[in-house]
Amino acid sequence: MSLTFQEYFVRFERAAIRHKAHLTPLSNGGCIARFGIGPCFAIMSGLHGDEGSGPLSILEWLEALPVETPLRHQFWIAPLVNDDGWDQGKREWQNLDLNRSFNGAAPDFLATIMMDLEIARPDLFLDLHEDSYYEGPYLFQFTGDTHPLVTQLASNLDFETEPWSDLAAWETASETYVRRLGCDYTVTIEVPPVWPLEKRIQKNIQVITWLQENVMLNDRSANQLTQISMI
Repeated sequence: MSLTFQEYFVRFERAAIRHKAHLTPLSNGGCIARFGIGPCFAIMSGLHGDEGSGPLSILEWLEALPVETPLRHQFWIAPLVNDDGWDQGKREWQNLDLNRSFNGAAPDFLATIMMDLEIARPDLFLDLHEDSYYEGPYLFQFTGDTHPLVTQLASNLDFETEPWSDLAAWETASETYVRRLGCDYTVTIEVPPVWPLEKRIQKNIQVITWLQENVMLNDRSANQLTQISMI
């Protein structure tokens, strides 16, 4: 990657502090940033170290986010989880797939992320990934959802959808873990690494912005999003 894990977090922490974020340090040298007040929009990326566009998208988006942006919600951000994989350009962390490790055997830094998510109780969750088996971007769509979030996001931002139905089969993945915490408004996106890096970054930023503007800024209760707009 163009930035080492350590260099990435120097920039990320600087950008987060501009927004008066509370930083929770992780044992691998990373951190979680949390800022704003109200319902929680959680964003995660970098579980797989060879998927560079997600962490770089979050960094570019956060560095460009105006400090004076009015927030009626809070952000919870774990932008780059996999230190070992990132610096070596490989998927796993010490031969462990972190997106199959949301369980009691998780390494310390991932266990901290899990505990912090349990405290934050996200109202909306986004995880950014890449998939080399597809030529275009897609969203995972849980068939048990009764709301149209993924359908509307796919329609507005030109994604395909990949249905899935078995929570048990994905029990130790990030999205399933967050669903078990009570958050049904979850989005896992995959962009194709055959795209140029900047195109992948802009697609991810488009998703973050769309979700903030069309979900998090709608009227809703503290525990359940009640309106999702079509644009």
